[in-house]
Amino acid sequence: MSNEVLIETNSHQTPITKEFKDSMTSEAYSDLVDFINTVPFVKALISPDRPRAKDLPKDKHGKLIVDFERPHILEDISYFTETRDNFKKHGRYTSARFSRDPRSEYRKFWDEEERRSLYGMVRESDGEWIPGYLYFYWNYGRIDLTVPVPGAERNPDGTVRTDREEHFPDIWEIDYFYYHYIDAGESAGKYGALLKCRGMGASFKSANMVIRNFFLIRKSKSYLFAYHDDYLYDDGIATKMMVNEGFMQKHTAFRKLKLKGTMDHLKSGYKNKRANNAEDGYLSEVMGVNTKNPNGARGKRGKLIVHEEAGSHRYLLDSWRIANKSLNDKGNVFGYQLAQGTGGDEQSDFRGLVSLYYRPRAYDVYAIPNVFDRNASHQMAGFFMGEYMNRPDSYNKNGVTDIIRNLKIIFEERILWQIELDDPEEIAKKKAEAAITPLEAITSMEHSPFPKEILKDRIAHITSNYAEHSAKLKTVKFERTGEQVSFYHSPNLIQITEYPYLGKQQSRAGITISKMPDTHGNGNIPNFRYIIGVDTIDDDGGEGSMFSFIVMDLWKDEIVAWYLGRELIAEDNYEQLLCVALFYNATINYEKNLKGLYSYFKNSHALGYLADEPSVLADKGYTKGGQLVGNKSKGTRATKQVNAHGRRSQAGWLRKQHEYYTDKVGAETVDDIEWLRECNMWENMGNYDKVSAGNMLFIYREELKNLTENTRFDKVTKADYLDDPFFGETKHGGLGLVEGIETTSNELNF
Repeated sequence: MSNEVLIETNSHQTPITKEFKDSMTSEAYSDLVDFINTVPFVKALISPDRPRAKDLPKDKHGKLIVDFERPHILEDISYFTETRDNFKKHGRYTSARFSRDPRSEYRKFWDEEERRSLYGMVRESDGEWIPGYLYFYWNYGRIDLTVPVPGAERNPDGTVRTDREEHFPDIWEIDYFYYHYIDAGESAGKYGALLKCRGMGASFKSANMVIRNFFLIRKSKSYLFAYHDDYLYDDGIATKMMVNEGFMQKHTAFRKLKLKGTMDHLKSGYKNKRANNAEDGYLSEVMGVNTKNPNGARGKRGKLIVHEEAGSHRYLLDSWRIANKSLNDKGNVFGYQLAQGTGGDEQSDFRGLVSLYYRPRAYDVYAIPNVFDRNASHQMAGFFMGEYMNRPDSYNKNGVTDIIRNLKIIFEERILWQIELDDPEEIAKKKAEAAITPLEAITSMEHSPFPKEILKDRIAHITSNYAEHSAKLKTVKFERTGEQVSFYHSPNLIQITEYPYLGKQQSRAGITISKMPDTHGNGNIPNFRYIIGVDTIDDDGGEGSMFSFIVMDLWKDEIVAWYLGRELIAEDNYEQLLCVALFYNATINYEKNLKGLYSYFKNSHALGYLADEPSVLADKGYTKGGQLVGNKSKGTRATKQVNAHGRRSQAGWLRKQHEYYTDKVGAETVDDIEWLRECNMWENMGNYDKVSAGNMLFIYREELKNLTENTRFDKVTKADYLDDPFFGETKHGGLGLVEGIETTSNELNF
């Protein structure tokens, strides 16, 4: 039957019936079903069991407790917008005659409006309530709304010709939850981080917030921070602020005299002639600050600081830390700062905003379960506004969204992009602008060679199956006695899986193993089967850039072990690397710009484990080549050209069909989620230790590929390669084929 319900939803959603399914391509429908089953926020929004305000627990004041994991249905929101509805009907907020008498209807009305705008409004019948910022936004906010041109009809594809006009904002349920996120954070002495798709009106909301403070909080200071002046002025947030200020001056009793009235500095008050023209009066302020130099944030002790277009702010974390010193005095928090940013910009530098969003507690950001990414609610994060919320004609008068209708449009659009667009980067950019998960929103488009869509899918797969994924890995440290190595596991060891890593536990990091060295039962490992790429360090101290390496089984072309961390003593990292080289009988290509690693291996009589400078680089004109001696003969000098070549090699391997696991691309065989995250976030100004290690690995892989092409398991037998003298040559005196490794399987058996 065409009206047979395939998936149960609540009454606010387009029913998912057989007819609905048949109206979509099979791929789009499959994507939709997968999405609603893996994104907890969406699953909760469409649930047939979605609660109502009366069903939720209340606090001691009778206000419902908002649950971001179980968002309730909004009802009778007009209760909270009677003030603006009256203005829309009559062109004024109140018909009461002007009076300064506190007992007058005029003063009572405006005193109540001030109270609601500062402290919020509660509906006692069911405990529903909205915070003060949201009350002020819904009843006094001014935004540019898209409205259909008179006589325009909507096309079959859903488009219609529109114009932009100044209006009150529409009622959106995502705004309801967003302002509750802000209020909860401010009440807890924490800050806020917002990732979003385009078109969510975040600049209008923030402009309205600073205007609320300007008109209603005496001597308050609010700041608008941005990396570029364009984000402040022209059509930026300060321009939107001035529109709100003009409306308030014209239509409310909150109007203020002004000492300054420019977009970069709005200040209320007057010159007191009786006090030698001293500034007097309300003295509230809003200031725009360019924080391209992060020191511009110094000393800004404000009621509210908004970091506008935070996804394009190269020094966001520096500005954030500096501002935090002014706002947080040893736990006594004075103000609130909010970072908001959008994906899809070629100039985006999302590292700072990603850190605030995905590592909220490290930066005093209010943390909620990450219900916005796929199967990630076990993690904590900031707030996200996705493309599936509040698209035109998709929500009712209470702001409740028909998510299913929107997702149908979104996934059908994406199928069309794949058909019509040849450029994967253009598709990725369009997805970032219309992001439906935070992971999509953080795509950087700065000419990265890495296949971001493939990487994001793999990251999402690992994250959503994290327990199963982690069970097949083991994090260890090694010990060496002469030529024999052993490893041990300790609960104190960690695997660094986040990028950027903001913790202080680098010295606790262990080496993660996914596959043991394959000895084929005879206790020997052929030379050059395993290779290692290393991004090294020189200095002691445990801070700064981290030591990293990746181990590859060249015959199966897969990653089998990796490390990212930093011991307090650099030589301790070198020793662990040497143990891994002995364990896998692996050859090491490393960045020879730093000399400490070479010296340690020389003193350990282990130079045979260091690769000679790859000739492939000289063949391509990246190095001079020729006869090299001493430390110049080993490793690879990491120049701009060499690094670019290494990244291209990594990217090519990640996106192409795997040679051994032919049903997968390279990225789908990788279990090192931190490396995947580095590749996904890479842009040319950052520090990416594992990508640097990958450069060394894939350059050396290219060097050895021809030599190992005929020794892959699907082409030769064990006897073939063990009889080949090439694989029996020693690397240095006494150490050739490693003996004494008891396991005969490449599966972990700890």
